[in-house]
Parts: sequence; C-alpha cells; structure tokens
Amino acid sequence: MGSADAAGSLPVVETLNKLPEVTWDRFAGDGIDHLSVFGWIARDDGRHDYAMVMIDKEGPWLISTSSARHSADFSERLGMGGGGHTGCRRVEDYFPGVRCVRLKEENTERSHGANDE
Repeated sequence: MGSADAAGSLPVVETLNKLPEVTWDRFAGDGIDHLSVFGWIARDDGRHDYAMVMIDKEGPWLISTSSARHSADFSERLGMGGGGHTGCRRVEDYFPGVRCVRLKEENTERSHGANDE
C-alpha cells in the first residue's frame, strides 16, 4: 500500500503534518477505516519521547505522548482541546514478571526522564 490517503479516505498526511516536531516511524491499521501512527520527538537531553496518533475517517481522535512539554499543544492542534498531560507509568513498576525495558537497577535511582519538560 502506498500512501494511506491514496488507499482510503483517511486524513493521514494532513494530520501528521500538524505535528512537525514528530519524526513518524511506524503505523498499524488498514489505512481505510483506521490507522495508528507512532513516532519520536527529540529532546534536548538526547533522549526521545514517543507520540502516537489514532486516525479514522472523521480525523484524528486520540493523541498519546510521553512528552509533558508537547501534550496539550498537540491536542489543541489536532482539534481535541488543550487538556492536561497524564504522566506515563513504568511497566516494570506495576507488572512484575513481565518482560519489559528495565531502567531501574538495584540500589540506584532511576532518571529515565520520560515525563520531563
């Protein structure tokens, strides 16, 4: 499938271009009825925050990001209002025994910065 816009009637290119801070990476969905697109936002500390937008025929309906700095602005630009940011939680802290990225070492303090401004 080439452009999802060409394959269906989803406003993919228009939506993604409203968030130029994001380098878009991957997507899932049929490109006809729905699509979820995932990308990365470079940070000043050399790390990256994620961004994910869900799009259907009506347009974008969900934006999720680990960036407290961009969260409200992205929501506003996509027409969802400028609501507050809900901080991400580490899988390792809530679901022991699950294979996950581990940033916490024994007897050390974590400084992953996923919700840093």
